[in-house]
Amino acid sequence: MQFQIVGKNQLPEITNGFTDIFLFLFEPSDFLKAGVEKVYNSKLQQVDDFLWKITKPN
Repeated sequence: MQFQIVGKNQLPEITNGFTDIFLFLFEPSDFLKAGVEKVYNSKLQQVDDFLWKITKPN
């Protein structure tokens, strides 16, 4: 398990080999949503009130 603290308007650094990536945040910014989609070709899926998962399309 690995943790990262990421500042506002920054993307988390995702290295190869990780499969389940979760973000703990109140509400994702438009910057974060767009960055995850563009840079990682993924989407954010809300799991719980403050828990989000980065998911790859099938």
